[in-house]
Amino acid sequence: MKENKDTFIVAYTSLALILLAFFICITSMAIVTEEKVKKGICSIKKSFGVLEGKGSILGNDLASPSEYRVEGINERALDYLRSLIYNLNLSNEIKLGISKHGLVLALSGDLLFPAGSTSLNPKIYPILDEAANLIASSSNRVRIEGHTDSTPIRSRRFASNFELSAARALAVMKYFIKNKGLPRDRFIAVGCGEYHPLFPNDTKEHRAKNRRVWIILEGKPKRIRSNWVSIRGFIFKVREFFNEEKS
Repeated sequence: MKENKDTFIVAYTSLALILLAFFICITSMAIVTEEKVKKGICSIKKSFGVLEGKGSILGNDLASPSEYRVEGINERALDYLRSLIYNLNLSNEIKLGISKHGLVLALSGDLLFPAGSTSLNPKIYPILDEAANLIASSSNRVRIEGHTDSTPIRSRRFASNFELSAARALAVMKYFIKNKGLPRDRFIAVGCGEYHPLFPNDTKEHRAKNRRVWIILEGKPKRIRSNWVSIRGFIFKVREFFNEEKS
């Protein structure tokens, strides 16, 4: 008499092994970068409302200007600057965002300056000119921060990255004051060197992102709270402003 084999167990085990092999292949092909993880965590926080509340906006994780407003900012001038960045196809090198300190115009250091230099690239003049219009039409104090990567500088002119970052911040400030006639007392220039990186200085791409200048129009951010209401079958979006610290 022949033994009855449990064919179900054999088929089930085979299927489980096939699925295991499939997921191992998928996992091995996945490329996980710190930048993607950072963006993902920030997205999850926003989805669950973690960014709402006191001290919720981080200095490096810029929120969208469509979600927050800053007191004193001329919104029309801000729209002009945003449109110019898009039209010049510079969205990958220039960002507009909101930090806990105010509105940030984040400029790539490689776009602004040649390597190891403090001479502004003429390509950036239209952006700085429109930024000057935004500053002139707004009432905010302006803080300009220069940042570098951690690569040691080899220059007779600058002994350290700290000095280079300070000189770059001053170069941008001088452009606004001398070329655009903006008042000196509205500005402060700060050199941060390599001490406030956005990403670890472990790859060429991360080092490029850390080389930057931030133009910050200081002010209290206010979150735009959106509510959808239905009236007689029509859906309307009601927007209201509230102070970030009181939310």
